[in-house]
Amino acid sequence: MAMPWEHHHQIVVETYSARKAGSKFEVRLRPVEGQMFPQDMQVQWSRKLRDAHRVGTRFRIWVKESDRKGGTSFLQLRMHCQCIAGKIPPRSSA
Repeated sequence: MAMPWEHHHQIVVETYSARKAGSKFEVRLRPVEGQMFPQDMQVQWSRKLRDAHRVGTRFRIWVKESDRKGGTSFLQLRMHCQCIAGKIPPRSSA
């Protein structure tokens, strides 16, 4: 159920690899660290995008916070998104 009082926000997200219990999909989408939403918040997105891009691809997208019947909040993707970078360079371990 959409939260009608929530506005759409533009954020940067990235694909990452993580299989969750009860799901057949391994590639997921999450907000990049430092965005207005926590990095562990789920982002709902299409299978077409999931299949078309490698792990580590970043997108600039418009999202709206939503939930299902008062359940856990997640980010709902608007139809338009822009790929802003290819593969993310490996993070250095400090």
